[in-house]
Amino acid sequence: TGDGISVEDIDIEDSRSKLENGLLVLDNNIWWDFGAGSTLETIVPQSFVRNAASFSNNQLTDPQIAQIGRSVESGLNPTPSANGPAATVTVNPQNPFYTQVDYKGAFDPDCVTPWFSGWSALDDENITNKATGVEEKIADNTNIPNDYLLDQNYPNPFNPTTTISYAVPTSGMVKLTIFNQLGQEIETLVQSVKSAGTYTISWDAADVPTGLYFYHLQAGETILVKKMMLIK
Repeated sequence: TGDGISVEDIDIEDSRSKLENGLLVLDNNIWWDFGAGSTLETIVPQSFVRNAASFSNNQLTDPQIAQIGRSVESGLNPTPSANGPAATVTVNPQNPFYTQVDYKGAFDPDCVTPWFSGWSALDDENITNKATGVEEKIADNTNIPNDYLLDQNYPNPFNPTTTISYAVPTSGMVKLTIFNQLGQEIETLVQSVKSAGTYTISWDAADVPTGLYFYHLQAGETILVKKMMLIK
């Protein structure tokens, strides 16, 4: 919240004069548009700073993180979406100050262990998206699906693990949930933004009893449901 950027004189240095004469340059900055505001006017109150910040490859953009809710249990997933600017942005190659690298670190949406797992208050307060399955996007997926698909799990019947495949034709929020015969939610396997493609995820049902279960895919306005049998 508050100002995203402002310039003040330090000691006897005239920072405004340096900025307006090109001796102080705002170049290749990225300001995320939630919290402080969604326009340059809201995050940069000083007009002379806005004039300097409105060019030179500066960006004001939505980072498109997977989920920003603060509700308890799976209410927050600060991992960037695969197609979002936090995961895909490149620097200006003409600026020698920056070096383009081939790794994403904390901004990699495909990392097995998210940056906040195991140590942060996000985990301690149990408000992060804690999908328990191991999900993989099918490699070299050059054929983008034409529609939303939810395949039959394999094997079926199973004990205690099974694999579920699904496909999404466009990028967006995807939720894959397991329910029992009473309609009670057992587990959320996926709850995040997914890019277009085909995915597989495993479910370990070692802690639930034998019975009929339903897996429920929700993506946009599409809802698909299939059933599976656990036999122990």
